[in-house]
Amino acid sequence: MTKGRLEAFSDGVIAIIITIMVLEIHAPEGATLADLRTLLTPFISYLVSFILVRTYWNNHHHLLQATDRINGRILWANLLFLFVFSLIPVSVSWINKTNFAALPTRVYIILNILVSLCYILLQAVIVRGQGENNRLRSDVSFGRKEKWTLFFEIIALIAAFTPYMHNLAYVCLIVSVLFWILPDLRIARTYCGEDSGGE
Repeated sequence: MTKGRLEAFSDGVIAIIITIMVLEIHAPEGATLADLRTLLTPFISYLVSFILVRTYWNNHHHLLQATDRINGRILWANLLFLFVFSLIPVSVSWINKTNFAALPTRVYIILNILVSLCYILLQAVIVRGQGENNRLRSDVSFGRKEKWTLFFEIIALIAAFTPYMHNLAYVCLIVSVLFWILPDLRIARTYCGEDSGGE
């Protein structure tokens, strides 16, 4: 499989994920502000999840741009990432139906941690699958961004299992995503010629 085909397939899956999530927002039955307020929970869950999906899509695209070789391990790692990622809409739907209840929040946080771990695995498999002279092998590693991301995700998980603090879990999750709003600067410095400064 070529890199372009892998990227096109991944983009299609991610586009479907976003589409399914937005379909969870249904038009209100009435025409008053009180009716409009019923959209608050699904809109917030969609917004948080959209930022998450957008961030992963952007970094996934960026990583593949720096990839020279695609092998079987990369295909399987990418499929594992997409499989876990595609469960996000189910979790979002559960949150919407339960108004951010504790158990759906815990499942959502755990699912996001699994997505993060699958992406880190995909990144590691891609790096190992490149040629010896490919600079991606030396420029990308388990660095500070990954460590800080996992740190805040663990804090989010602890908050999700602490009584009356599960809403804090969403804040920690958003903070963990903020590290990746901009694509990996190590890749940008090497392949995109961007003057990105320190990581």
